[in-house]
Amino acid sequence: MLIDTHAHLCSEELFGRTEQIVRDFYEDGLEAVVCPSYDFISNHKTLEVVNNFDNVYGALGIHPNDSHCWDAGVRSFIEDNIDNPKIVAIGEVGLDYHYPEHNASEQRQILLQQLNIAKYHKMPVIFHVRDAWADFLEFIRTNRDLVPAGVIHCFDGDENLAREILDLGFSISVTGLVTYKKAKLIDAVRFIPIERLMLETDSPYLVPHNAHTQQKINEPKFVQYVADAVAEIKQMRVEKVIEHTTQNAYNFFKKLRTNNE
Repeated sequence: MLIDTHAHLCSEELFGRTEQIVRDFYEDGLEAVVCPSYDFISNHKTLEVVNNFDNVYGALGIHPNDSHCWDAGVRSFIEDNIDNPKIVAIGEVGLDYHYPEHNASEQRQILLQQLNIAKYHKMPVIFHVRDAWADFLEFIRTNRDLVPAGVIHCFDGDENLAREILDLGFSISVTGLVTYKKAKLIDAVRFIPIERLMLETDSPYLVPHNAHTQQKINEPKFVQYVADAVAEIKQMRVEKVIEHTTQNAYNFFKKLRTNNE
C-alpha cells in the first residue's frame, strides 16, 4: 500500500472533500497520507483533519512565503500541539526566494526558530526550497544539529543537487513532476538510492501528466502515477518501489509506525 507523504488536505481545493477522499483510500491503494501545514489557518485545519480521520497524519509549520505571519501565538500553537500522536513532523518549512518581494533574512530567522522546535521535540522536518539552494545548503550545514531527520519535498533538481542533499543525510521526495520526462529530474531519480526516496502528490498541485485527462486538481490517489514513473525510471517492479518507499516513510515519520502497530 502507498503512502502519500505530502498532500494538502487542508487546502481550499480539498478541505471540503476530505471525507470522500479518505473514504476511498483503501480502494485507491493508500495506507496513509501526511498533510503538511503552511500558514496560520492551515495549521488549525491540519489539526482538525488528523483528529477526524484515522489514516491522515499531519505536520505543523510555517511556509517561507508565509514567514510574515509568524508570531508568539503561532509558535505556541505549534509547541502546544506537536506532541499530538497524529502530528508526525515539522513542516513545511524552508527558504523560497522565487518572488521578488521575499524577505530572505526573515525567512532564515523563522526557519531557525522552527528547527529549534524540531530539535527539542525530536521531530523530523519537511523542507520546501525554491530558488534558494545556495543559501539553504549553507544554512543547513551550519545548523545541521537542529534537524533530527530531514526530507526535501517536491524535489525537481539534478543529480548534483541530489548528491548534496543525500550527503547531508536527508531523504528526497518526488511528485508527479517525474511523469513529465524532465531529463535532469529523471537522471536524479535514477541516481537516488531507493532507500532514500519517498513519494508524494503535493495535492492539490502538480497533477501527474497521466492524470490530466481525469481532472485538474491533484489528489492523494494519483500518487500511484508517481510510483509508476519511479519504477520505470529505476527499472524496478512498481510493487518493489511501493514496498521500499512505504517503508522509508515509516522509518522517517516515526509516529506513523507507532500509530499503525
